[in-house]
Amino acid sequence: MSVDTTYETLRARAEGSNVDPTTLLATDYLNHLNEPVMLLEMLPDMPDLGDELLAWQPKSYTEHFEESAIADRELAIEAYQYVPEQYRLPFEFTIRAVTRRVEALRDGTIEALAAEDDTRARQMVSEGLSGIHDLLGVANAIIHGCTRRDELHGQQTAQPTPAPMAEAADEDGGVEVIMSQDEIDSMFD
Repeated sequence: MSVDTTYETLRARAEGSNVDPTTLLATDYLNHLNEPVMLLEMLPDMPDLGDELLAWQPKSYTEHFEESAIADRELAIEAYQYVPEQYRLPFEFTIRAVTRRVEALRDGTIEALAAEDDTRARQMVSEGLSGIHDLLGVANAIIHGCTRRDELHGQQTAQPTPAPMAEAADEDGGVEVIMSQDEIDSMFD
């Protein structure tokens, strides 16, 4: 079976499932990322959640569904290798950005709490989660077929979503830019 035929077959199977029939992506994967986000929201008031947050490890899309109990898990796993590049590349980039931000925010907040700087911890969580929520909104829009930046903005019901920030925390806690804004923007054109 050709890639095109397989894609069309998977699209048909995705109708009425948890897998988007256009992108072949499933929003259930975002639950994996929402877990540490919820823990981060509670961390300043419940510092003992730090151990649970440190235990959280990123999982690939496929790993998440291999451990999932959703009805369409096999379809989600099979379809992922056929996700069109116009969706897969921005999706994977956005997920990497979310993961890096979650890990950097987790580590920074735990460090601030260990130093008994509750004010700094609360500020870090407040500011950091805003950007993470924006990126999760971008990922959700991509899952539902948005590839253009202006379409991504239209998907948000509250504030416009900025393009994903291409940054990662380096070993010293600083920020390392891994793509220029023009490179990011080109992903959505």
